[in-house]
Order: sequence, then C-alpha cells, then structure tokens
Amino acid sequence: MPPKRIELHGQWFRLFIPRQEIAQSVRSLSRRIEQDYAGRELTCVVILKGAFIFAADLLRQLSLPCRIEMLRAQSYGMQMTSSGTVHFEPTTVDIRGRDVLLIEDIVDTGLTLQALVHHLQSQEPASLQIATLLAKPAAQHLALPLTYVGKHIPAVFVVGYGMDYAEAGRTLPDIYALEDS
Repeated sequence: MPPKRIELHGQWFRLFIPRQEIAQSVRSLSRRIEQDYAGRELTCVVILKGAFIFAADLLRQLSLPCRIEMLRAQSYGMQMTSSGTVHFEPTTVDIRGRDVLLIEDIVDTGLTLQALVHHLQSQEPASLQIATLLAKPAAQHLALPLTYVGKHIPAVFVVGYGMDYAEAGRTLPDIYALEDS
C-alpha cells in the first residue's frame, strides 16, 4: 500500500494516481499503438529525464519492431513551473521517412513539446505522433498531435513515475500531487 502523503524538499504531496491505475493506462496506450502501427517499424524518441520510466513500461508491452532514441529536454530546472525557455540536445538520428513516436511523461504548458515537434518535423519523418502519460488543460490549446494520452489531469504539480521536483521523487512507483494545488 503506497503512502497517502509524502514530503519532498519541504513540500507535501498527496497520492494522486496509484500504480495500478498507471499500469492500466500504459496497457491501454500500448494496445492502441500496436493497432495503429501494425506491420510497421516505429522510431521511438524518448524525452529524458521524465519519460524514461513510462517509456520503458510502454515499450516492453509492444511487439512492434522499435528503434529507440533518447533526447534530453528541460524547461523546469529546479522549479515547479516552466521557465518558459526550452533547452534540448538536438537529435542527430536520421528520422527522414520514418514513423516517429515521441514519448513524453507529461504535457503541461506544451512549450517543450512544441519546440521538439518543430525540430523533429524539420527532419521530414513519414509520420510524427506523441504518446504522453499525462496531459494538463493548457496542452489542449496547442496544435500538438497528442494522439496517445493516458490520462487528462487538472493543473496540478505532480511527481513520481519519472516526474520530479528538483530531482526528487522520480523513482516513486505512484504519482503524487502537490497539496493545496
């Protein structure tokens, strides 16, 4: 049984999404991806650091042939809100003519994803879709191809399952929300 509350860097978080619910969302997403890409090879671009746990669980459930690439991006730093500036290491992987699935942990403001999508689209993939475990309301106002969304959540700050608060909480198997948010 996961703890109902945890403390990270002096902030209190409450249990928000238990691991069983996360696992169900991941299974559901993997089934949809399998159906949509049946008979094709997929190039999966995983956004580090946050999406690594979600991506590992998702990709282990796919029986499709997948190439896996990692791309490091950040806009939060040590804060709870986006800095508004996106930093990422451009990928040198050739995705021209390939089916690309961008794997993200959470779409909050969408700034990071917007920059990454623009960068990847300039490389002329055959297709580019996004799989995210979580999406917040602000993300719905962007013209991003959020094809695979595990769960829509309100505008709360969350940690766990790869997501962090100033590098703390990533390894939690459940997702916690900041109290009073």
